[in-house]
Amino acid sequence: MNLKSYTLLPWAIVVICFTVAFFTFPVISKNALQKREENFWAIKAKSLQNKNYLNNKYRKTNILDLHSSFQRSYFYNYKSAIEQHQCLSEAIYYEARSESLIGQKAVAEVILNRRKSKHFPNTICEVVFQGSDRKTGCQFSFTCDGSISGEIEEKNWKRSQNIAKLIMIGGVRPFTESSTHYHTVDISPPWINDLKPTRKIGSHMFYRFKFREISD
Repeated sequence: MNLKSYTLLPWAIVVICFTVAFFTFPVISKNALQKREENFWAIKAKSLQNKNYLNNKYRKTNILDLHSSFQRSYFYNYKSAIEQHQCLSEAIYYEARSESLIGQKAVAEVILNRRKSKHFPNTICEVVFQGSDRKTGCQFSFTCDGSISGEIEEKNWKRSQNIAKLIMIGGVRPFTESSTHYHTVDISPPWINDLKPTRKIGSHMFYRFKFREISD
């Protein structure tokens, strides 16, 4: 082997190592994040299955009193919780990523209020994607206007995920007065006449049914 070959060999090894690391590190990182997310929901499921749940420290500090029946039913199956978290994150991101923190929480709360209502489906994902299989009639525009196929802004997506997680574990007290509908302030949809306005938060007006169906 000549001198030139000895000179090129270390560089070849460096290039090979760099190439392997470049393609494998994102995969390893993604798997690690997925595992961490699964562990979070698994731990939450275990804590909510505890028979002493109503007497534990979370109950005393009212952190988990927002939608407790919802929490327990979902967190018994943490894989289902992951799916519901994904749907709620998408709704927050596409419907309210330009809103303030409270504005994003309000949109998320509307979805959970709908899930509790007898007039809407029983899961977060079903609420979010209701009507998305039709050309018209989707409840949330991003599910049928093609927005969901666009590129994700990583910073805003991560924020939406964190807000969804906070809402799902009951870390936010209800503040939309049982709202089940909202629209941007620059439009006036015909259905507002059948509902009672509750609050204006950011660029959204919120409404609830005229009869009290969901207790705050």
